[in-house]
Amino acid sequence: MRIIWLRVRVALYIIFMFAVLFALLSAIGYLAGAGTPIFYAMFAFILVGFQFMIGPKMVERFMGVKYVSPSENPRLHSIVDELSYKSRMKKPKVGISSIPIPNAFAFGKTKRDARVCVTKDLLNRLNDDEFRAVLGHELSHIQHRDVVVITALSVIPMICYFVFYSFLFSGTGAKKGCFSSHDNCTGGLFRVSSN
Repeated sequence: MRIIWLRVRVALYIIFMFAVLFALLSAIGYLAGAGTPIFYAMFAFILVGFQFMIGPKMVERFMGVKYVSPSENPRLHSIVDELSYKSRMKKPKVGISSIPIPNAFAFGKTKRDARVCVTKDLLNRLNDDEFRAVLGHELSHIQHRDVVVITALSVIPMICYFVFYSFLFSGTGAKKGCFSSHDNCTGGLFRVSSN
């Protein structure tokens, strides 16, 4: 029963985040004087789908992930093998991130596509028991499909950043009064996306 309630809550969170994205895009459209609610609903759906498909590649790039073989890092693979077997789950792809902070993370589009990564700093700091606990936590994100939800919802910060960036550098917002009137204001978002 607890698992069912957890899944219901996750579904509600996803619906809420889609609603936030739709509201954000609709507000931008209203300020720019362009588009309809149906257009922005479709645009939101397409953006989330696109983000879901390219999400893992974005994480790999921004986090500097390099996948390693068992011969390259036997300690890491040995612990992931052990924990995957005990959890009765398929072993995820194993990688090391080059970012200079101690961290571990899991990501992917599905349980079959999942990857687990640790930073070099974390790898050097922890003993085997500590490392096992950290990796167990990350594998639980895969087991409970948290990584799928995170991948789908990570589009929201990306859209907010894009909107901020486009208005900041287009000069449209301040010069044409986008935030006080929606008349005759194309908006930096549309200007940037059309280039």
